[in-house]
Amino acid sequence: SPPCARNSPSMPSSARATSIYVDSGGTMYVGTENHGVFTSATGTSWSSTWGPTWTTSPRAIMAITSSTASGGTSFVATTSGLYRKVGAGSWSLVDGGSGYAINDVVVDPNCPQRVYAALGFVAAYSLHRGGIDMSDDNGSTWTNLTAGQTIHQAGIAGVHVDSTDSRYLYAAVYGQGAWVYDRGSTPTCP
Repeated sequence: SPPCARNSPSMPSSARATSIYVDSGGTMYVGTENHGVFTSATGTSWSSTWGPTWTTSPRAIMAITSSTASGGTSFVATTSGLYRKVGAGSWSLVDGGSGYAINDVVVDPNCPQRVYAALGFVAAYSLHRGGIDMSDDNGSTWTNLTAGQTIHQAGIAGVHVDSTDSRYLYAAVYGQGAWVYDRGSTPTCP
C-alpha cells in the first residue's frame, strides 16, 4: 500500500492533518492542528523543521502554497494569519493576525507575484468578518477587494484564480454561496 503520513514515526499521532501541498519537485507539505507543518520528499520520513518558528503553534495550518516570484516564495495560511518566506530569508507575518485568521492563499497562475488571501472562515476554529485581500508585490502590501460589499461580512472558505483568464476570481463564501469577481479586463502582471 502507499506510504501514509499517519503511520510515520516522525509525525506525532496527535498531529491531525488540516491541509496538504505538493510542490513542483514532489515534496509534500502537511499542515496540522497544533503541530505546524511537516514535510516529506518520500511520504515515509517526515520532518517538522519547515515553516515559521512559533512560540505557540497556530491552532491550525489552513493552506500552504508557493510561487516562483523573487527567487521562490512560500506562504502558510493559519488561524494566526498569513506567513511568508522569500528565498532563503526568514518567515514573517504579512497579512491577518491580531485575531484575523487566513483560511486560504493562492497565487495567480499567470502572475507569480499576485497573491490572494481568504479571511474569516476556519471551520470549527474561528469564524469572523471575512474578505479577500490581494497583493501585487508578492505579499509585501495588501489591498482588500471586498470592502463595502456584502460578502465582506462573511468568512471566505476558499478562493481560486481562473487559470486561463486572471480577471476572474472565485470564492466560496460561508452562508452566501459562490462569488465571482470580474476585474473587467485581464490584469497586467507588474
